[in-house]
This record gives sequence, structure tokens and C-alpha cells, in this order.
Amino acid sequence: MFIPLHKGMDGFLSPEQYDEFYWPTLKRLVESLVAAGQIPYVYTEGPYNSRLERLAELPAGKVVIGFEDVDLAEMKRIVGEKHCICGGFNPRLLERGTVQQVEDEVKRVLDICAPGGGYIFDLNDTMDDCKPENVEAMFRTVRDYGTY
Repeated sequence: MFIPLHKGMDGFLSPEQYDEFYWPTLKRLVESLVAAGQIPYVYTEGPYNSRLERLAELPAGKVVIGFEDVDLAEMKRIVGEKHCICGGFNPRLLERGTVQQVEDEVKRVLDICAPGGGYIFDLNDTMDDCKPENVEAMFRTVRDYGTY
């Protein structure tokens, strides 16, 4: 079950507003889906660094959480211990970067997010006008470097 978190990002609501108005409903929704045997895929749009502790409260081992804009090391440390996490690779690099830059960034993301398992390599946004050689480099590097 895909749940895009519109307007839950850092800076849109204060931490107090998020805790009072946003979080209780989101948590109940996710817990209800898990209880019904579904796997929620929560996609955090925008920066989500100040909300990581809340996401860690969701039912362990039952939720996939994707990130658009987050500190990868903190995401892994706080959320990755309990949930399957994904995201972290900016597709703008596929449009403007070199093959070497793409390979290096894929490895950097995997080095941070993959240790211990529970990570799905994913883009943090949509792809558009990408250089074919960069897309090939991304897939090749994930396949060759990102195995468990």
C-alpha cells in the first residue's frame, strides 16, 4: 500500500504540530494496514530528518520506507534497524553526471545504507532525460557492488 507523505516534511509543520496533528493519524493508518496483512510503503516527500524517530515507532519488520531527502547515515541508524529502507540516489546525477560520478555515488549510497541488509537501492525522485550510459552504469554498479 503506497502512502506518499505530502506535507509531512521538515519545516512544513513544527515538531509539536507534527506530533499532534500528523503523526497519530499516519501511525494508526500504518498499524491498521499491517494488522490487515498489508505491507505499507511509506514514501517521505521532501526533507525528513526531524521525523526519523517517529518512523522508527512503526511496526518493526512490516513497513517499507522510502526517502526523497534525508541524511542517509541517520536514516540507516534510526530507521534501518527496524524497517526496510529505500531511496538515497539522486537521479539528477543520471542526467548531468559522468559515468564515474554515477558509479562513485552508487557505491557511496550502498556503503551507507546496505550494511546489515534491509536496504533496496532506489532513486529518490523520478528519472527524466538521463544519459543512457549513466543509467547503465548505475544498474551495473548496483548489480556488481551491491550484492549481499
